[in-house]
Amino acid sequence: MDLFEKHQLYCATTTQLFPDFVVLGGRGCYVRGQIEGQEPRWFLDFAADVGASPLGHTPPAVSRAIRATLRKGIVTVHNDWPIEEAILLAERLVNLTPGSFPKKVFFCNSGAEAVGAAVKIGFDARPGKTTLLAPQKAFNGRLGYAQDLTNSKLVQTEGFPVGAKVLRLPFPDAHDPNYSYADWRRSVEMSFLIWDKQALPVSGEISSFVYELVQGEGGIRVADLRAIEFLASYLRDRGILLVVDEIQTGIDRTGKFLASEHYGIEPDMVCLSKALAGGIAIGAVVFRADLDFKRQGRHSGTFAGGSIPCAAALAVLDVVTEPKFLEGVGNKAELLTRELYGAVKALSGNSRSVAVSTCGLGLMHKIEFRGKDGEPLPVLINKIERRCLENGLRVVHAGDSAIRFLPPLVISPQQIKSGVAIFTRSVLEVLA
Repeated sequence: MDLFEKHQLYCATTTQLFPDFVVLGGRGCYVRGQIEGQEPRWFLDFAADVGASPLGHTPPAVSRAIRATLRKGIVTVHNDWPIEEAILLAERLVNLTPGSFPKKVFFCNSGAEAVGAAVKIGFDARPGKTTLLAPQKAFNGRLGYAQDLTNSKLVQTEGFPVGAKVLRLPFPDAHDPNYSYADWRRSVEMSFLIWDKQALPVSGEISSFVYELVQGEGGIRVADLRAIEFLASYLRDRGILLVVDEIQTGIDRTGKFLASEHYGIEPDMVCLSKALAGGIAIGAVVFRADLDFKRQGRHSGTFAGGSIPCAAALAVLDVVTEPKFLEGVGNKAELLTRELYGAVKALSGNSRSVAVSTCGLGLMHKIEFRGKDGEPLPVLINKIERRCLENGLRVVHAGDSAIRFLPPLVISPQQIKSGVAIFTRSVLEVLA
């Protein structure tokens, strides 16, 4: 029985794109994998493990940090017995995140756990406020309160009981040709007017607004700066906590350490995961210190804040906070943007039935494919992903109408050009 058969037999159905493709390893901006019936080979990675591998695969800085920790000795349960690496990482995160107010850090193991912890922090700090607020097409995870907030696709929530009540606001998609700030603002104000006038008003029960500034799974939708400025002020006036999900946008992905910095906001809480430890599982909530749990035992976790993931995260932060590194990310983002616009131009001239567009922020972009009436084309997206893989490029979709581009932050200019060229050729082959 080969690996492909064992995968089908023993591994649960999750979000695997293609069950006949197995990853065997990775170095730098490439993964070594095998398509069933073919020999193993190297694939240029434009997905970076959906953003979880910002320094590429097997990054030297992270590898060195892990080896040093192994020599020192692994320790695990920070939440019961504080661990050196976790304490040092908490200090770094407090100093790196927006806001001059006192902050603390809660560690966990994933993005969904981080969002869930943030929600619990809000509930605990504001007794009686048990309603959440989130944008349409949100994706915050598939577990607990994070799943309650998620509504980017029906399959992610259908049939699963809801734990918390969630109210929705429209997402201010800056690149949507039909978006109007004035219309969006009226919609927000009207929503609150309706909620305020209900027989049992719910607006006063809202604990936290949990949101992504660039929606990932929701389709790489970039929030309008003016709308976020208004929303931050409007919700603060109502006593609603601002929780920014930086799980995919954080750690230099958008050209700044956090996407929040583009918007000039100081969230009450920031959720981090994915890229934080360079491919090692970790999650964290950086939050206002006055929101801290008042009693021991309100929330915790066994593996949270272990020495291995925290050492890896410290190594990642050493790299990504160097000014030259961030400058390099900005230069690569400009190149990726130019290359993607070139791809859109080439593809638009070869199809009359498909509308092609691109947008994004930093090294978090998409190319979107829609029918002439604006309908999503999920079957086409799946075919494009497959052809890219066959041609040696790993990409991942965003929503049901786009391919997202999340290359490692260490990608070279030549690799950017090569990857976009492979992508363009693959799409043309599918459309032929």
